[in-house]
Amino acid sequence: MVRLILVVAFVAVVAIAIIAVLGTMMAVTQTSAGKDTDDMPAKFGRITYVLLVVLMFGVASGWLGVPDGQALWRQIQPRRPDINRPTRHGGK
Repeated sequence: MVRLILVVAFVAVVAIAIIAVLGTMMAVTQTSAGKDTDDMPAKFGRITYVLLVVLMFGVASGWLGVPDGQALWRQIQPRRPDINRPTRHGGK
């Protein structure tokens, strides 16, 4: 009897989840079906697009970014303990 109640409860939870997902999908498709209104002026859009292209070119060409990749690599590498330095308990 308990198994039957658990199965019915599981089916009810799954049905509620499916209804919630379908409701969300329908709400999203209805709002995206309308005309897309952009609040940003066209002039700012063009400026940001040009700046994005310049930034990508600068990073790809090496003009922008880390001047020395090896220096960055040395900074992010974990420090290794010195083998010759004695530990707290006196051993090596």
